[in-house]
Amino acid sequence: MKGINCMTDRRKNGAVNHSHGSTGMKIPNARELKELIDGKLQRHYGVSGVNARNNMVYDASAQVLRDLLMERWVLSQREMAAKNAKQLCYFSIEFLLGRSLRNNAYNLRVVDQLKEVLKSYGKDFDTICSVEQDAALGNGGLGRLAACYMDATASQGLPATGFSILYEYGLFKQRIIEGQQIELPDSWLDTGRSWLITKEDEAVEVKFGGQIKEEWTDTGLKVTVENADVVRAIPNDMLISGYDSKTVNTLRLWQPKSPYNMNMELFNEGA
Repeated sequence: MKGINCMTDRRKNGAVNHSHGSTGMKIPNARELKELIDGKLQRHYGVSGVNARNNMVYDASAQVLRDLLMERWVLSQREMAAKNAKQLCYFSIEFLLGRSLRNNAYNLRVVDQLKEVLKSYGKDFDTICSVEQDAALGNGGLGRLAACYMDATASQGLPATGFSILYEYGLFKQRIIEGQQIELPDSWLDTGRSWLITKEDEAVEVKFGGQIKEEWTDTGLKVTVENADVVRAIPNDMLISGYDSKTVNTLRLWQPKSPYNMNMELFNEGA
């Protein structure tokens, strides 16, 4: 696909900060961006920018950029619906997106504004970006290729949705302790959760095993699954932006959860 190099060449000249970029979308200036981030810090953490810790500033900045992306996503969906555009669906077991704060700041053309806001807090842009952990949604070339496809479709204005699994520990950290290689969990969701939009109301049941039961009714064949193991799949959407594009696409990550509440009787029995 043309443009699969993930915007590397197009970013060499840095971000262009016009009040309305080439996409025609309004770009917030530094004062407006600061007001938005200040609001997140006050509402979510009860602190001002100068008193906020780095993880707080990262989370507030990420939420503000996510809100800006959501505005574009809504417009993208309306435009696609009006055109009755075909939708590309990309399924992959991995999506290696990297870190989203820096990437989305470039795509939204707010890098310089964000640097100015962070400087007013006594913070550094690179330091705040380093708070974020890589999205641990795979560990190989397949995931990087899938991420580049999603980036390319958004950059070229093509409607696309990616589908994968929301791994809680997609990667492991390796450490050498007393001469032994030890794997430790990588809790990427500590920072990655800022970019996810959880949609509990769209959860579905996925059934494994069991028996298939077929029954003919007045309305036709009715198929049910009995005695199956059930997993509740909850969709979490991550917004995928493109460079120099007003299109924002969706990466839908399915989070598996047990549909059953804790069984206190078994717990009390020590089971």
